[in-house]
Amino acid sequence: MPLNLLFATIIFSYFAITSCNSSSFEGSTSVAKEQKTQKPKSSDDAVKEDKDEENLDDETHGEDIVIDSPDNDGDVDVDADAETEAETSTEEEIDFGFDADTTAEDLKIVCDDARADASLLKVKKTSLTYPERKDCSWNKNENLGPKNGFVQAYETSSNFVTIPKGAVICGFEIKSSMDQVTKQAQNIHYDDFLFLLLDDNVIFSSNSSVSNFLSSKTAGGAKQFDFTKVRGKQLVSFESGAYCLEGATCVIPGHDKRGPIDLSLASEASSQIALSSLGKDKIDINFVAIGDNDPEDCFHSDIALDVTLEYVTN
Repeated sequence: MPLNLLFATIIFSYFAITSCNSSSFEGSTSVAKEQKTQKPKSSDDAVKEDKDEENLDDETHGEDIVIDSPDNDGDVDVDADAETEAETSTEEEIDFGFDADTTAEDLKIVCDDARADASLLKVKKTSLTYPERKDCSWNKNENLGPKNGFVQAYETSSNFVTIPKGAVICGFEIKSSMDQVTKQAQNIHYDDFLFLLLDDNVIFSSNSSVSNFLSSKTAGGAKQFDFTKVRGKQLVSFESGAYCLEGATCVIPGHDKRGPIDLSLASEASSQIALSSLGKDKIDINFVAIGDNDPEDCFHSDIALDVTLEYVTN
């Protein structure tokens, strides 16, 4: 190789190596400066950073699990106002799709349609007992003091039957239970007068001169028991005939007599009960014993009943 060419090659290589070392040195210096100027993390900063990461984590998981529940049609309900409105019930709303304008006749139609297809009617049978009781709580609560020949006091013996909430009552039978010894219906005894109530509806009164003071909520409807309306009234006769809800059949013993109870409520009569029981899950079946002045008043003997209930559900 000619000498001048060798000399040029050596000079070129020298400048090339010098340039690379300079760039590398500057890069290292720059990184070192950055590291030098960066403040070390304090323990508080580290905790804050960890919390920020946790919050970010939670927010991410929250987005994953919060979903809208589909309604019965498969649509997603996202209207919060509508949801609140649906959850808020009003006094006007009654189960089984009826409202406050529903009449006993409406329910009678429901039951008549159900009777056309016997598979729609459900039957419940149960037994109820009421222990013997006697003597009135004179001058207590709504009661007055003893006074011969006047309606002065009453006492209640309570029991109930359960029903599916929203059921429509289509029929009722209430009979004295069978005596296991005599194999006959058990007799009852009372003094002075006896009422049978389904809820507050009067099914029978052993003395119509007392029940005549009571009124019904609707024309032709069941009389509603309210002692304040009969309290202090003078008795026409202890032997006045019995009152029985229209459309029902009632067999009960007379005043100071012994005998069984046998009641049957067909569609017309039971629709009155159905109307008052809409939206409930039980029906109260109560006896009310009334007296005027004797220690033996407000009395009834042990009562055992067999109850058969017909109803239809939505």
